[in-house]
Amino acid sequence: MTGFLFKEWLYEWDNKLKIQGRRVLLLVDNCTAHPAIDDLQMITLKFLPPNTTSLLQPMDMGVIKNFKGHYCSRLNNRIIASLDANPDEKAINISKKIALLNALYLARDAWKELKPSTIVNCYSKAGLSA
Repeated sequence: MTGFLFKEWLYEWDNKLKIQGRRVLLLVDNCTAHPAIDDLQMITLKFLPPNTTSLLQPMDMGVIKNFKGHYCSRLNNRIIASLDANPDEKAINISKKIALLNALYLARDAWKELKPSTIVNCYSKAGLSA
């Protein structure tokens, strides 16, 4: 994410909301890719206090860590299988040969391994339970 992409996305969403006659409040962390934008008509941006992301955002309370664990496990299994097939190869060289499409497949499969209860628990921990 970059500041440019964030602004572009927000302006596009703001236009859609204008057509729908909807207003929204968007809570945003203080990432440098999330600049303040003053001329939005239907979106009000409110920035979280600094250094509170891991305390307030449900996805940062375990979902991302869990996803990364599943992804890294799959990536390591792929590298180990390649090393088993070609023992003269180095793991670093194998990892550099993984194509973007393969990384996306690994990410998709890692996401499928996340349990719904993990996501629910993270939202509950953040005080956002139904």
